[in-house]
Amino acid sequence: MTRTTYILRAAPRIKREDLEAEGVVELAASLMVDVHILLQQKTRTAIWTWAARVLQLLDSLSTSSHPTGNNSLCLVFALGILLTRLSATPYGRARSSRPGGPQRPTRNSEDSKNLITIRVEGFAQGTDRKLMQFLQRKSRTQWSPLNRRFEGEAIVFEVQTPEIASSITKCNGFTFIDRQLTVTSEVASTPSSGDINMFMPTTSAGEKMSTIDTLRVFLTSRYNPDLGLLNLDNMAQDPVLKAAGIPPPGRGDKTSQIGSVIMKLASEMFGEVHTISMANNGFRDVNGISTLAQYHPSIQNLSLENNLITSMKGLEAISAPGKLKFLRELVLSGNPLKTNLIERGGDEISYRSEVTRRFPTLKVLDGVSVAPSISFDVQAEDIQNAKGLKLADEIKPSFFDNDGTKSAAYDFCGRYFSSFDHDRSALINFYDVQAFFSICVNTSMPPGRNRGTWKMQNFEGWIELSRNLQRFKDLNRRVATLQHGHDLQNIFHRIPQTAHDLTKADHFAIDAWQMGGFEGYQTVLFIMMHGEFKDISRNVMRSFDRTFIVAPAAPGTRPHAAGLPYNIISDELIVRPHVGQGAWIQ
Repeated sequence: MTRTTYILRAAPRIKREDLEAEGVVELAASLMVDVHILLQQKTRTAIWTWAARVLQLLDSLSTSSHPTGNNSLCLVFALGILLTRLSATPYGRARSSRPGGPQRPTRNSEDSKNLITIRVEGFAQGTDRKLMQFLQRKSRTQWSPLNRRFEGEAIVFEVQTPEIASSITKCNGFTFIDRQLTVTSEVASTPSSGDINMFMPTTSAGEKMSTIDTLRVFLTSRYNPDLGLLNLDNMAQDPVLKAAGIPPPGRGDKTSQIGSVIMKLASEMFGEVHTISMANNGFRDVNGISTLAQYHPSIQNLSLENNLITSMKGLEAISAPGKLKFLRELVLSGNPLKTNLIERGGDEISYRSEVTRRFPTLKVLDGVSVAPSISFDVQAEDIQNAKGLKLADEIKPSFFDNDGTKSAAYDFCGRYFSSFDHDRSALINFYDVQAFFSICVNTSMPPGRNRGTWKMQNFEGWIELSRNLQRFKDLNRRVATLQHGHDLQNIFHRIPQTAHDLTKADHFAIDAWQMGGFEGYQTVLFIMMHGEFKDISRNVMRSFDRTFIVAPAAPGTRPHAAGLPYNIISDELIVRPHVGQGAWIQ
């Protein structure tokens, strides 16, 4: 152990009796030597600690009933040298100013008059080094901890300015290695002859916190690290926000910035948040929290329960393609959205289909599974009894053999066409590795009664993909246009960009039924869909017919690995000139 290290450790233990004993002059002289050594080594934090102790001893000695003049004189002399050196530059020697060019800043006694003590709690043992790096990075300010030490399970250190302290205390409530930090500060006032306390705690209760600091306090009170839950319910009644006069998001355009700040701060403080609840906030839409997907892209569970969202348009800010890719559960109950949809002619199934079309990764909606397992409960005796059935004279626009089939067909179409229109790269996950797919382009003029204002359409981009067996007789062409297995991914990217507006329910017709007898599958689901889409590349509407054969996604299949319940084994798309919905309602 070096002499300097010994002095640093021993100085706080010097007692008044030591100074009153014989040989105190030698002790004072030794201390002056140590001051000189410390100044040369620029150990400024240790010097301040030593100086505070000397002041305490000097004050104690001056009140002693047996003061020793030599003792006082030596100590005063030592302190004079100390303070003289401390008022110079950080390098122990005053610098003369140089004309021209930037001046190197100097530090005087005023600069170090009020050190700020930082206290950090809540971190795991053995992580203090990483903790310091974490605080330096998150505070976004250059600083070094002074006089770092442990007090129980807390780490305590000093910084030089209130600005640095403020930047560090903003980390209060942040999550560090799965633990929530508590970061506080107080002023450490260096002693003088009139103030011998080494640390003088102060309070900032009289000062008004900034909006950011207030929001940090608010978020800390609302976060449960054990559950990974951020509870933002009923923010208008939160006492922290009310006391600070901060309006919650969702109360007009002026509060949209507050919502964005809350989302960003939560991301900085807690990292990945998997569950967020924003019930009972009076939201008419989600525009005020539109940055949710930006700052919390991995969110899995979201509650917007008991708000005032009236239509699907109110969800657009967070339901755009590519957002919330990991969302598995959504709660919308208690909003007028569902009731309004039903009043416009929809039903429970169409509501769920509309929501899952916008959030295709959903597994649970309003507490109920969005993709009920396809039971395919058609019995052999039912098939035998159906052979003698005669079709009714009038055929309804859509046909389903049971409610389970209807629910599965709607759910499948909502998921599939969302990906077909917006994310072709993910489309392959719907298909079995041995699936077949083909496109047939029918350019023929529609029947006279359906012709209307029909005009000859350009099918460029489609014809080269077409497998129309009546038009193309060449065997090589027929084989090349029948896509199989891994070839599907390539053709999906060659198909012109499309847009299917499934919100116009009367523009589509779906027939679906279950059927057995397929090799390798106990039962499959036939889905035949007729409707229209917009060819974005040509900015024209086109009609289409599509036939899917879908099996349940068994473990080990590609769809099952992607979290999808449907496994397409055959898909045929027929594209034709636009004729509207009159083709099946007339």
